[in-house]
Amino acid sequence: IRGNINAVAKQFLPAANARVFFLVLNTTSQVGLAKRSLSVAAQMNASNLILTHLDEADCLGSWYPILRHAQLPTSYLGIGRQIPEDLVIAHPRRLARELQCGPQFC
Repeated sequence: IRGNINAVAKQFLPAANARVFFLVLNTTSQVGLAKRSLSVAAQMNASNLILTHLDEADCLGSWYPILRHAQLPTSYLGIGRQIPEDLVIAHPRRLARELQCGPQFC
């Protein structure tokens, strides 16, 4: 089924004629799932990342290698359950603090 979903997505994405394709990653997910999501998104030419559930994640330190390998800009951070109210711009300093110590200190 996964292969079929990828094929369907690849078929419809060009029709959307989108300039930006955001990959949304839940930071409470397992690292392996995030890596697989990035792999699929790379095949679909993802251009930016949105990291969600920062308010529920203990620490994002384990995400640093994933984000570095992805080589995609992180555009927004989800810091709560209300969308779009709890999406904030991912300023570099804020993202660095999140990666170092987790949301409870930011």
